[in-house]
Amino acid sequence: DNIAIWLVCELIRKDPLKHDLIEMWSKDSNFWRRRVAIISPIKLFKKKECDLDLFLRIWEEHLHEKEFFIRKAVGWVLRELAKSEPDLVFDFLLKNKEKMSGLTLREGSRNLSGKYRDLLSV
Repeated sequence: DNIAIWLVCELIRKDPLKHDLIEMWSKDSNFWRRRVAIISPIKLFKKKECDLDLFLRIWEEHLHEKEFFIRKAVGWVLRELAKSEPDLVFDFLLKNKEKMSGLTLREGSRNLSGKYRDLLSV
């Protein structure tokens, strides 16, 4: 996780062309590479330095996953993103609620206001 959050994050911040690599990893058969693709932008949220459309699409593509570490990762990034973009995270969770695991929903909504959490029935 530290490599993804610190090293890979810096790569994609400095060189948006690395997004192709992230997309490739997000489809890899190795779930650890998929996890890196999912969590790599966490440190970029505060400064709004990442392509959220790309990552929202990647996260949505992984909502069907049965692998615990992938479900947890998607929830984790949503939880962190909710600190700076709560409306965006709420909309994403509401739109995809039926596709995601309870773990992902609980983790993703943890930093949302009580009003949003009530609307999600978390």
